Amino acid sequence: MFIFILSAKQLSAKFEQEVLSWPLDITLVCSERDFLQALNSKKPSAEKTILITLDIDADNQILSDKNHISTFINLHFAPPKYPGKHAKNLAKLDGVSSFGATAHFVSEQRFQGPVIDVEMVTVAKTASLEDLGETALKASMVIIKRLLKKLSRNEEILPSTDIWNELSDTTLDITRACRISALDSPLSVEARIEVVDALQSDNAYLDLNGHRFLYEGPTPETDVYKRDQKRWAEFTEDKYRELLIKTKENYKFATYLEGRTGRHVIWRHDLDHSIHQAYEIAKIEHDLGIVTSYMFTLRLPYYNILELDTQKIAREILKMGHKAGLHFDASAYENQKWSEGELEDVMIKERDLLSQSLDAPIEAMSYHDPTCGNLIDFDKDIMAGMVNCYGKTLRNEYGYCSDSNGYWRHKPIPEVIASGEHEKLHVLTHPEWWPPTAMPPRQRIERALLLHAQDIMKIYDDHLARSGRDNIR
Repeated sequence: MFIFILSAKQLSAKFEQEVLSWPLDITLVCSERDFLQALNSKKPSAEKTILITLDIDADNQILSDKNHISTFINLHFAPPKYPGKHAKNLAKLDGVSSFGATAHFVSEQRFQGPVIDVEMVTVAKTASLEDLGETALKASMVIIKRLLKKLSRNEEILPSTDIWNELSDTTLDITRACRISALDSPLSVEARIEVVDALQSDNAYLDLNGHRFLYEGPTPETDVYKRDQKRWAEFTEDKYRELLIKTKENYKFATYLEGRTGRHVIWRHDLDHSIHQAYEIAKIEHDLGIVTSYMFTLRLPYYNILELDTQKIAREILKMGHKAGLHFDASAYENQKWSEGELEDVMIKERDLLSQSLDAPIEAMSYHDPTCGNLIDFDKDIMAGMVNCYGKTLRNEYGYCSDSNGYWRHKPIPEVIASGEHEKLHVLTHPEWWPPTAMPPRQRIERALLLHAQDIMKIYDDHLARSGRDNIR
């Protein structure tokens, strides 16, 4: 038996040593020309010649000399789901969590030869095309060792039960790779740009509202952007962490029901737009050993606390030790002139529903817009069994500062903290205003809405995948 292993890729010295240690007549070659020369020098009979190639397209010219070969096996650098020369590109676009290689018999029809063996390896969602290629190569090495083990025992190489997916490396498939959706996540956009670069294509595009926009490159910093940047440059996750650290130097953190003695700060978040960014902010606080209050809304249109995935995120925030509150939106009701009884009745209903959804007590309540109707007239410290963030005690005995609207309209929170002018301080922040990188306020809201929309699209995509239905894009 003569075994030839053809690889155009440089194999590691360790692997070559392991391969050549098998009690078999094995020849390593790096091109078709070298293989044919080695074949002529050995002059083996066709019945005893096995050729194993690494990621060689099945329409290779070697097929024209297949009469010299008894068994022709190729290692395709991708799992059976991704046949074709653009396998790792398409896998990258799909954001795979595992990747590998496939051993298959070579036939005259591309990727029609029966699958012999598959090796899969877990990969990071952020794996680059180069990472996927290295993963496939290593998986191929594992498969080759299994094949050699069988051959050394004179075992027959038989097809497995794995089958190829439909071949998807046509011009239309590559065009799909170039399409960037307005609902693509940042990770997905980066993946598409990487694939487009690898294909040496300049055809990345975005279809939006019936118009096509071609990709030119990263967003430039315009003169207007630079002019206005000083108004919102401080609003980032890193700056938020710095703000908390400075606050801990001057104050102890209290909640609405605990620790309200001595020099302290009560810190709340009104969750207007983004449950996702609330989770990121909550993690920062948890890392610093800080507990704050998160005021969830039932009525605003930006997220739905009764939605399963949103509910899971909210509960994860509370598992970190943070407290739950109600962010009450009076504008959702027709009544704009409340009596105390009417207001507390609807608050109790929202409080109980929120408590049931989060499986947690609701300690406090805040108004989404305190100027709506006559809300500000109700200044009891306790409303509907919850601490009123606009009650007499908090308004009269505490200093107050906020990040409302995502830029400093009044004295900036960092300056209030640094001054130490208040023995008791009540701080309001909104998680959506503190993203990973600085951006204008409206873009921060766009980001929050897109993150939620991307989650919804993932629910749609996952449902089709589970149902085994085509996801026609």
